[in-house]
Amino acid sequence: MRAAPGTCWHGPSCLCPLEALVRLGAARECSALLLAGDVFDSARVNEELVRSAGHLISECGFAVLIVPGNHDAAGLGSIYEIPNLREGAPNLAIVSNPRGEWLHLRDPEVSVWAVPIADHSPRNRPLAVTPPRPPRGWCALVAHGHYSDQAEPVFQSSPISFHELASVEADYVALGHWDLPTTIRNAEPPISWYSGAPVRDGEAGGALLVTLDPTNGVIVEVEPLSPFVPDKCVAYSTNRAR
Repeated sequence: MRAAPGTCWHGPSCLCPLEALVRLGAARECSALLLAGDVFDSARVNEELVRSAGHLISECGFAVLIVPGNHDAAGLGSIYEIPNLREGAPNLAIVSNPRGEWLHLRDPEVSVWAVPIADHSPRNRPLAVTPPRPPRGWCALVAHGHYSDQAEPVFQSSPISFHELASVEADYVALGHWDLPTTIRNAEPPISWYSGAPVRDGEAGGALLVTLDPTNGVIVEVEPLSPFVPDKCVAYSTNRAR
């Protein structure tokens, strides 16, 4: 199984970053695209842009999982509550339960525990409580927050501690919140990475390709995305009145 985790492009004025991720997923024959939060900058972006993103997702040939982050948080007033967003996109799943929820991919068998952000504050601990992994198949976790190697992070919203991450029962942890691809745990389970942002400072960034291989285990590759210039390919504009 191969997945392309991506995150954090903070709502550009076009769909270029999402299109680049979808192209990468298709080219590398991915089974899923995992978006670990901050797909949009806030709940005030143009609704037509969000619906167009749903339409683009509906036309790709793999599962797409969106786990809201602090910029596009779940809960009352969430951008993902737009009517008909998921209409015609059976391959799209949007996680809304702030306590986390299971999703299951069938080909191959992969269970995904996903934890969205609903309250971005120091009292929110995304990985404070995580369930045991299922008895069969691969297991992944997707969450959004700020990792610290301290036992108890201080003065951070949605903190993730070293001990919380180390206690996760999963083969792979996809994290969102940091703009650069960053490995947190790459030598022992759970293999954990921040995927970084597909667009940074107006230029194409990258994404992670994660392969779950029966022989070699979890293999993570940092893949550059095809160049694009968001400011010159505006399909729909965001509401920049903030």
